Amino acid sequence: LTVYHPSIRFYTFEPMVRSYLATDTDSNLVNQNFKGYAPITIIVQVGIAGADVTFHGWGAYENFNIEKDPTGDLVKVTDANGKVQLNLPWGWMGSITPSIAGHSFTPSSQGLPPVKSSDKTITFTVHTP
Repeated sequence: LTVYHPSIRFYTFEPMVRSYLATDTDSNLVNQNFKGYAPITIIVQVGIAGADVTFHGWGAYENFNIEKDPTGDLVKVTDANGKVQLNLPWGWMGSITPSIAGHSFTPSSQGLPPVKSSDKTITFTVHTP
Protein backbone atom coordinates (compact mmCIF):
# COMPACT_ATOMS: atom_id res chain seq x y z
CA LEU A 1 0.00 0.00 0.00
CA THR A 2 1.35 3.42 -0.98
CA VAL A 3 -0.16 6.54 0.58
CA TYR A 4 0.18 10.03 -0.90
CA HIS A 5 -0.49 13.07 1.27
CA PRO A 6 0.28 16.40 -0.44
CA SER A 7 1.63 19.15 1.75
CA ILE A 8 2.43 22.78 1.04
CA ARG A 9 2.56 25.09 4.01
CA PHE A 10 -0.72 26.96 4.54
CA TYR A 11 -2.57 25.03 1.80
CA THR A 12 -5.48 22.61 2.12
CA PHE A 13 -5.97 19.72 -0.33
CA GLU A 14 -8.91 17.67 -1.59
CA PRO A 15 -8.73 14.82 -1.11
CA MET A 16 -6.42 15.01 1.88
CA VAL A 17 -4.90 11.61 1.08
CA ARG A 18 -4.94 8.91 -1.63
CA SER A 19 -3.94 5.28 -1.18
CA TYR A 20 -2.88 2.84 -3.89
CA LEU A 21 -2.24 -0.87 -3.91
CA ALA A 22 0.82 -2.30 -5.59
CA THR A 23 -1.53 -4.05 -8.02
CA ASP A 24 -3.06 -0.77 -9.30
CA THR A 25 -2.25 -0.10 -12.93
CA ASP A 26 -2.17 3.11 -14.96
CA SER A 27 -5.51 2.21 -16.55
CA ASN A 28 -7.39 2.40 -13.23
CA LEU A 29 -5.57 5.52 -11.98
CA VAL A 30 -7.47 8.02 -14.13
CA ASN A 31 -8.43 11.41 -12.63
CA GLN A 32 -6.27 11.00 -9.54
CA ASN A 33 -5.23 14.64 -9.11
CA PHE A 34 -5.25 16.57 -5.86
CA LYS A 35 -6.84 20.00 -5.78
CA GLY A 36 -4.98 22.59 -3.69
CA TYR A 37 -6.57 25.59 -1.99
CA ALA A 38 -4.65 28.67 -0.90
CA PRO A 39 -5.30 30.10 2.57
CA ILE A 40 -8.22 32.49 2.99
CA THR A 41 -7.61 36.02 4.27
CA ILE A 42 -10.18 37.17 6.82
CA ILE A 43 -10.20 40.81 7.93
CA VAL A 44 -12.14 41.66 11.07
CA GLN A 45 -12.89 45.34 11.70
CA VAL A 46 -14.12 46.12 15.21
CA GLY A 47 -13.39 49.84 15.38
CA ILE A 48 -11.31 49.92 18.57
CA ALA A 49 -7.65 49.20 19.19
CA GLY A 50 -6.67 46.52 21.69
CA ALA A 51 -9.86 44.46 21.47
CA ASP A 52 -9.61 40.67 21.63
CA VAL A 53 -11.07 38.90 18.62
CA THR A 54 -11.80 35.22 19.28
CA PHE A 55 -11.97 32.77 16.38
CA HIS A 56 -13.78 29.63 17.53
CA GLY A 57 -13.93 27.27 14.63
CA TRP A 58 -13.47 24.06 12.83
CA GLY A 59 -11.05 23.51 10.01
CA ALA A 60 -7.85 21.78 9.07
CA TYR A 61 -5.23 23.73 11.00
CA GLU A 62 -2.37 21.40 10.07
CA ASN A 63 0.49 23.29 8.38
CA PHE A 64 -0.81 26.55 9.86
CA ASN A 65 1.12 26.85 13.14
CA ILE A 66 -1.80 28.76 14.65
CA GLU A 67 -1.35 29.41 18.36
CA LYS A 68 -4.57 28.71 20.21
CA ASP A 69 -5.53 29.33 23.82
CA PRO A 70 -6.23 26.41 26.21
CA THR A 71 -9.89 26.24 25.07
CA GLY A 72 -8.77 25.63 21.49
CA ASP A 73 -9.84 29.09 20.36
CA LEU A 74 -7.59 31.49 18.51
CA VAL A 75 -7.45 34.98 20.05
CA LYS A 76 -5.91 37.93 18.22
CA VAL A 77 -5.71 41.55 19.41
CA THR A 78 -6.79 44.38 17.12
CA ASP A 79 -4.17 46.82 15.84
CA ALA A 80 -4.18 50.63 16.19
CA ASN A 81 -6.90 50.80 13.51
CA GLY A 82 -9.16 48.32 15.33
CA LYS A 83 -8.47 45.61 12.77
CA VAL A 84 -7.26 41.99 12.74
CA GLN A 85 -6.15 40.19 9.60
CA LEU A 86 -5.69 36.43 9.63
CA ASN A 87 -5.02 33.70 7.08
CA LEU A 88 -7.19 30.65 7.70
CA PRO A 89 -7.40 27.33 5.89
CA TRP A 90 -9.80 27.08 2.96
CA GLY A 91 -13.11 25.73 4.26
CA TRP A 92 -12.67 27.04 7.83
CA MET A 93 -15.96 27.68 9.57
CA GLY A 94 -16.86 28.93 12.98
CA SER A 95 -17.64 32.09 14.88
CA ILE A 96 -15.84 35.37 15.45
CA THR A 97 -16.43 37.27 18.69
CA PRO A 98 -14.85 40.63 19.65
CA SER A 99 -14.49 41.74 23.27
CA ILE A 100 -12.92 44.53 25.30
CA ALA A 101 -13.69 45.61 28.86
CA GLY A 102 -16.42 48.23 29.14
CA HIS A 103 -17.65 47.97 25.54
CA SER A 104 -20.19 45.94 23.61
CA PHE A 105 -20.42 45.04 19.93
CA THR A 106 -23.12 44.63 17.30
CA PRO A 107 -23.43 41.87 16.40
CA SER A 108 -22.05 40.30 19.57
CA SER A 109 -20.72 37.38 17.52
CA GLN A 110 -20.83 36.36 13.89
CA GLY A 111 -20.88 32.85 12.49
CA LEU A 112 -19.26 31.96 9.21
CA PRO A 113 -20.10 29.08 6.91
CA PRO A 114 -17.14 27.28 5.31
CA VAL A 115 -15.00 30.14 3.95
CA LYS A 116 -14.07 29.62 0.32
CA SER A 117 -13.17 33.06 -0.96
CA SER A 118 -10.38 35.38 0.08
CA ASP A 119 -10.39 38.91 1.42
CA LYS A 120 -13.61 38.55 3.37
CA THR A 121 -14.22 41.49 5.71
CA ILE A 122 -16.29 41.02 8.86
CA THR A 123 -17.41 44.29 10.46
CA PHE A 124 -18.61 44.87 14.01
CA THR A 125 -19.87 48.12 15.49
CA VAL A 126 -18.37 49.07 18.87
CA HIS A 127 -20.55 50.69 21.54
CA THR A 128 -19.04 52.63 24.43
CA PRO A 129 -20.86 53.00 27.74
